Amino acid sequence: MRTAALSSTERDGTQAIERALRVLRILASTNYANGVSFQDLQETSGLTRSTLYRIIRALRNEGFVERHPTSGMFFLGMDFLALGSASINRFNLRELARPHLVRIAEQTEDTVFLSIRSGADSICVDRQEGAFPIKALTLNIGDRRPLGIGAGALALLAWLPRAEMEDVVARNARRFPSNPAMAVDTMGALVRRSRDEGYAFNDGRVLKSMCAVGVPVNGPPRRAPLAALSIAAISERMRGPRRGRLVAILTAEADALGAALLARGAQPFGV
Repeated sequence: MRTAALSSTERDGTQAIERALRVLRILASTNYANGVSFQDLQETSGLTRSTLYRIIRALRNEGFVERHPTSGMFFLGMDFLALGSASINRFNLRELARPHLVRIAEQTEDTVFLSIRSGADSICVDRQEGAFPIKALTLNIGDRRPLGIGAGALALLAWLPRAEMEDVVARNARRFPSNPAMAVDTMGALVRRSRDEGYAFNDGRVLKSMCAVGVPVNGPPRRAPLAALSIAAISERMRGPRRGRLVAILTAEADALGAALLARGAQPFGV
């Protein structure tokens, strides 16, 4: 009886953690940059009203969730964001990557992004704008997207070990059953094309007037990429030979950044 009671307690504790993480991931989604209402949180999470209320109360008490005093919308709290920053700073990723982003932006005059993996998603952790007057600000720092959606996210997905990549593709297809872009066959074709060409290309799948190229920042052999670098620009600036030049610049900087991270013992993020 003692063992059965302990197992039940453990299951209850694990379930509570999983539900709290579900709420935090919804709040972290790029689709909810302006905050999330209680009703939307309930509908998206699938939790009962009373369960969601208890979870939000606990997360607010710990500083992981904040509520806007006027609109009543919910946001990620500063304590949660601090945890994310601590993880990224383990190997001084942003500090090491910043000169590379600046050089790419100076050479191309376009917007450059640094992304890392978080489970089945990617997160933009830094951005550098170029001098070209029409800017492709398709991602803000902190934005989260499913792996495969966007050039950086596709580079992170395509260069995963095969079994791991297939698992992520299947998971995201189940997460977004109404989105044809997340279908297993569609995403599988994008992965194969990226591997064949040596880079990920977003030909306006996120925003029709914008295109992007991305490459992985590779780490230990046969492991997931450490990060991804990508460039976004208006479609006209991704045509013809210029795209190849952008890929060459990205690849050189990604190789240099990967070597610097490996020298510090970096391992893949968000696995």
